[in-house]
Amino acid sequence: MNETLIVRFHASLLDILNGVLEMRAKDKTFELLAPSETLALEIIGKHKSLAMSELARLAGTAANTMTGIVDRLVHRHIARRTTSPADRRVVLVELTENGLKLFAQHQQFTKRIIAGLLKTLAPEEQQSFVEMFERITAPLKS
Repeated sequence: MNETLIVRFHASLLDILNGVLEMRAKDKTFELLAPSETLALEIIGKHKSLAMSELARLAGTAANTMTGIVDRLVHRHIARRTTSPADRRVVLVELTENGLKLFAQHQQFTKRIIAGLLKTLAPEEQQSFVEMFERITAPLKS
């Protein structure tokens, strides 16, 4: 593999991450949420309700770290904890009405960012880019 391509790809990924964090910092919707809390919001929103252990796994963080993140979301009435009807030992996390609104705002924010990135490409390039990106990220989903 060409070392220069690896370095360029890495630099581009960092540019995307830094750009998103910069745009996020300017968006009033998320000024009270840390990036880790926003990630939890995104995961919970996509899954509707999930076990704390699964939330931690999907976020790539330790269970005790996720407990602190969820504590802050619960304190701000963004998420709530419930027990599983199948096994009362399992703690489930879901979004509150406020959390659902915030999740919808986050989805719109994300769409604006992605649209802004994709608009730099011609329509046929956009299709190819997304397909290539899906192939690149497929092994990460295993």
